[in-house]
Amino acid sequence: MNASKRRKNLTLGKEELEELVALDFEVVQFAPFHFRINGSLDVWPSTKKWYAGLSGRKGTYDSLIPFVYEFFTSKVGRALT
Repeated sequence: MNASKRRKNLTLGKEELEELVALDFEVVQFAPFHFRINGSLDVWPSTKKWYAGLSGRKGTYDSLIPFVYEFFTSKVGRALT
């Protein structure tokens, strides 16, 4: 993935993270490209990668908001909250 695409993903990702905050999700920024949602889901919007530390699961996503909703309503996500 080239630098231009990563910057575009990060910009869009930050907008989506702001929207998640407005929807009462807790979002903490650890580094310019690393965020944690609800204390259990780490995301890197610039590369569209995620990691759930408590379960060790990881992967990529296409669109952040639908992914976050799916994650926290799934059996795995509910177990982490």
